[in-house]
Amino acid sequence: MGKYLEWAIPYIKSRDSFKKEIINIINNDNQIIVEKNNSKEIYKEIETKDIQNIEINNDFDINWFILENSNSNIDEVVENWNRLIDPKIRLIFVELKTNRKWLLNPNIHSKIVEEQNIKKSLKTIKNNI
Repeated sequence: MGKYLEWAIPYIKSRDSFKKEIINIINNDNQIIVEKNNSKEIYKEIETKDIQNIEINNDFDINWFILENSNSNIDEVVENWNRLIDPKIRLIFVELKTNRKWLLNPNIHSKIVEEQNIKKSLKTIKNNI
């Protein structure tokens, strides 16, 4: 299991601390599957080179992709923006040393930020967490 998936397990549990919707967490070597009362989510760790190859698994309501909070990852996300605006895709940018993170729903973000400002907006978020 990668370092970002290891980080994700307590994060997933803490996100559920109020709603208590998680029924089961299945931890495989390269993914985490979260079964909730009314949905299923999958979490995968990705590297910069993998962003262009993100594939949605339609067996899940939400496909979470966890990656380092870095300029190269922001650049790659912007480069592949049109592929990422699917309603099922979510990204979690993580800084392991500080335990800081930010979440991105590209579908929603594309509706509130003009296309020419996507990169600037993402770098602003990255730099201010």
